[in-house]
Order: sequence, then C-alpha cells, then structure tokens
Amino acid sequence: MLLQQVINGLTQGSIYALIAIGFALIFGVLGLVNFAHGEVYMVGAFLGFLFVTVYHLPIVVSLLLAMLGAALLGVVVELIAFRTLRRAPDVAPMVCTLGLSVVLQNAAMLGWGAGTQSIPEDSFTFAFFPIFNAQVSNIQLLIFGVAVALMAALQLVLYKSRIGKAIRATAQNKDAASLMGININRVIAATFALGSALGGAAGVLIGVYYNALAHLCPTASILSVGHKKGQRTSLCGPPLAFSISDQLTRLFFIDYHTALLLSMSYFLPNCRN
Repeated sequence: MLLQQVINGLTQGSIYALIAIGFALIFGVLGLVNFAHGEVYMVGAFLGFLFVTVYHLPIVVSLLLAMLGAALLGVVVELIAFRTLRRAPDVAPMVCTLGLSVVLQNAAMLGWGAGTQSIPEDSFTFAFFPIFNAQVSNIQLLIFGVAVALMAALQLVLYKSRIGKAIRATAQNKDAASLMGININRVIAATFALGSALGGAAGVLIGVYYNALAHLCPTASILSVGHKKGQRTSLCGPPLAFSISDQLTRLFFIDYHTALLLSMSYFLPNCRN
C-alpha cells in the first residue's frame, strides 16, 4: 500500500513539477508573478484533448502540438501583460495577468463548456506491471518519462545553448545583459515560451492521467517563489515543493494546500541560485 502511494505521488508530483518549473522560470527572469500560468496549463490540456479526440492524433504528437500552442499563448501573454507595461509599477502587469486568466477561463467555458470533458478510453492502451505489492501502469511510466525528459531538456537548453545563457544573464541583471548586446525582449519572450510549453505539457499529462478536463486551473498561480537575503529561488525549489506536498497529502491525509505551504516554507528558501 505504501509503495503504491509513493508511485502515485511520484507520477502526480512530476506533473506538478513541470507546472512549477515553468512558473519559476518566468519569475526568475522578470521577478514578477504570472497569474495566468494556470490558465496556460488549462489551454494545453484542452489542446491535447482536441488533437486526440477530434483529429485522432497519437498522444506524443498531440503533446508536442499542445506544447507549441501553449508556448505561443505564453508569448501572447508576455506581449499583452508584460512588454506593454514594462515601465509600469510591478503591480500593473500582475493585475493584467489576473484579468487575462479570467478571460482565458471564460473562453475555455465558451469553447468546451463548463462541464468536465473526458478522453475516450479507446484512445489509449492500458497495461499494468507488478512491482512487489504495487502496480505501475504504462500511463504512469509515460508521464514520469516525459516529465524527466522535459526537465533534462530544459537543463540542456539553459546551460548548453546561447539562448539559455542569455536567459540566465537576463535573470541576473537585465541592464548589464542589455549592455552586452542581449535582446532583452527576445529573451523574455523565449522564457515565456519555454515556461508555458512546460505548463502545456503538464496539462496534457494530467488529462491523460485522470481522464478528466475542466476549465478550472490548478494551484499553480498561488505558488510564490521565496526570497531570502536578496537571493532568488532556483528551479529546484518549486518541483521539490510540489512533489513533497503531494506525498504528504497521500501518506498523512492532510489538506493539499496545507501540505503545499509546509513544503514551500522549507524547500523554496533553501534552494537558491
């Protein structure tokens, strides 16, 4: 029983980690909270649902297309809410993303209805593999494998590519990066595209895992990236916080929001750049 809960928690935690990494990536560059990130996740989930059910595309192709759509939506959010308000007080773009989140939620209700959508069961082939006294499904292996692959790919992009170096330089000091010839607007747009693509991938994976999609978004937008002595949190904090909170919920039967706050209070301040 314990092993089964750990397996389930790792599967869900890997999905939450993708949402959190995308959120933290955007926050790390801008220092501002994107309250529409949860809705980007939602749009990614519905795009995956559309490609699987209407166009009957394979799940991997649907995942890639949903990531592309979420990335484009993230760039649009950056153009509307952040670039046009770059010189405004910090609260202005955050309030704008709140308005965008409401618009996206209502657009999803108009497009797909207010009820829960389900992916037809014949879209996937289910198989289960015994591990001691627990079972692991092929869907869980797919979700965990995709999540780990996307996290590894993001690390390669951030540390081995020119755009990744530009993103890290911009996160450290925008003015100095601009003086060194880095196009700040292009870097921020690329950051939104990367973070939103991860959120879109998480939406597709959660839809596959639960076989249920709704217009309501998860707790991604309440995730606060902690500060301590002027240092920003690194990308390791949010996925650890989400994964540990999911395990706390399963093993100790406490409320998810309480578990999230407990894990965030420790991991976020202790995972600095």
